[in-house]
Amino acid sequence: MARRLGKPVVWVRTGGSARPCPRPGGDAAAEALLQLVETQNGPREPGLLNLLTSTRSPELAALAGQIEGLGWRVNILPAGARVAEIALAGRAEASLVLAPDLLGLFAEGLETRFGVTRLDVALPLGGAGDGGGAAPGRGAGGVAVPPAPPRPLSEPLAGRRFALALPTAWGLAAAELIGDLGGTVAVLSVPHLDRSHAAALGSLAERWPDLQIHVGEGQGFELAGLLRRTAPDLLLGAGDAVVVALRQGLPAAVLDPARLIGAAAPEVLTEAVDIALARWALVRSAVQNARPGYTPGWLKRSPDWHIKQEVR
Repeated sequence: MARRLGKPVVWVRTGGSARPCPRPGGDAAAEALLQLVETQNGPREPGLLNLLTSTRSPELAALAGQIEGLGWRVNILPAGARVAEIALAGRAEASLVLAPDLLGLFAEGLETRFGVTRLDVALPLGGAGDGGGAAPGRGAGGVAVPPAPPRPLSEPLAGRRFALALPTAWGLAAAELIGDLGGTVAVLSVPHLDRSHAAALGSLAERWPDLQIHVGEGQGFELAGLLRRTAPDLLLGAGDAVVVALRQGLPAAVLDPARLIGAAAPEVLTEAVDIALARWALVRSAVQNARPGYTPGWLKRSPDWHIKQEVR
């Protein structure tokens, strides 16, 4: 087929439920991308950095510009990349991962198969961790990360209790930033958790012992029940979670993780809060006109009720 089309064709292995240990598909996607990388063999290209992302945004472009200002050439992939740019990934000097939950396995494959160093830095989000300064520096002795910018002095989110529904790594980082800005996270809904998130979860548990963690993508009934029990002031996150929140009468706004890249993340968060709280008319309309949702009996159930039934 590749010869007939004159284009590369990759084989995506999908074992589905036949696997002894089901995975969300990231390994299959990484393997497919690595097949494209293998089509180009050549010497290492010093100064070439893979910026691994699943989305594009003006903030991402600004970050790439900052990295290039430090002497790197940036190869943004796989989101929006051409085949040639993906193939070139194996010749880069290093990779910076902005979507670790989706592209961590791809970065690992680039490192183990092609020797492309994966930079171990925090997500470039505001002033949290290595935050807005997570761009790698160049110099003798390897890759260095500049010191983090100072933490925000004001607390524009003080007194607000949040529910977050974001990809895991971004949700954990955004929760820390909300805390730095004076807010409290009552509910954190993420698609999955694994051992790579243990340290961040421990930090959040120390900060908010009553924080409720919800693990399960697309589990609207579970999220609706948690929102009713914890009664946060608003929800920020993915569109499907926003719909669940609005139907429960809770102010909500979509928060794109790509918008949180860089030092402007605090402003992005506060803007999203303002949007959510300004939409009371939308909240009332959603409650009045929504189709009948979950019955009271369902909403009273524990979020892990289905797991208990399976264990029995």
